[in-house]
Amino acid sequence: MTSVKGLDVKSIYSASSSWWEHVPVAHWLVANIKPSTIVELGTHYGVSFFAFCEAAQQYNLDTFVYAIDTWKGDTQAGLYGEEVYQKVKTHQTQYFRQRSEMIRSTFDNASEQFGECSIDMLHIDGLHSYDAVLNDYNKWNLKVKEGGTILFHDWNVHEEGFGVWKFWSELKLSGEYQCIEISNGYGLGIATKTKNIPTWHDELKKVLAILKVKGEVLANLQEEKEKVKKIESKNEILNKHAKNLETIIEKKENIIRQQETYINEKTKSKIYQLAKRIGHKIKWIINLSNTKRTN
Repeated sequence: MTSVKGLDVKSIYSASSSWWEHVPVAHWLVANIKPSTIVELGTHYGVSFFAFCEAAQQYNLDTFVYAIDTWKGDTQAGLYGEEVYQKVKTHQTQYFRQRSEMIRSTFDNASEQFGECSIDMLHIDGLHSYDAVLNDYNKWNLKVKEGGTILFHDWNVHEEGFGVWKFWSELKLSGEYQCIEISNGYGLGIATKTKNIPTWHDELKKVLAILKVKGEVLANLQEEKEKVKKIESKNEILNKHAKNLETIIEKKENIIRQQETYINEKTKSKIYQLAKRIGHKIKWIINLSNTKRTN
């Protein structure tokens, strides 16, 4: 059996994400179509961003990946702190600084940095409302080369506030793109800007089942890692509580020892004083008795 190119790329990054099921697809795309410029709109914890970088490092050193995000969150992903940006930045600097760049900006402002037909692959994964996706597409689609590809995450989510599914349906009917739908992992839409079906589309379809299996394995592995992390966090908290209790117990024991010492000293002092008084009494009685005998 012929090996699937890109299937051997290893993911060394770890973070919570609904993108894990698509990581093998990202690896395959970079390994097989070798895009020169990849731009990602919406990076969050960086799982998809690093998937592109990993494959580029192994299969195509000419690929350069841009990650664009404010790293502040939104109403759907939730707002988050500076620690998310720092986590992504640390990993990017350590492993992929020569083939990637993080641009901290809104998508609209960052679009001014890219010319028309300058992007080979665009990944749209920001705010998932219909209006937001439509705006992202209108701002960026002319920057994608003819024959280039746009990825849409979460097209298979139909919850309130999510409108990627609607935009994706309209895009498929436009006749401007050749599309592949991947329904698992909340859905990944692959749209190539061409009238004719690219050869690699057929090749990708043949191996999607294999890539899906690996994606499920990666997602399950990440889930288990997070469970272990929670257990370790709980154990750490319990250990801290145990140490605090040990400290409290030690302090209490010291107080008890001090009190016992004080009581013992007081008791010894009282016994001594009592014995001394009794001794005086006995001596007085003896002296009295001797006096009577003399008389």
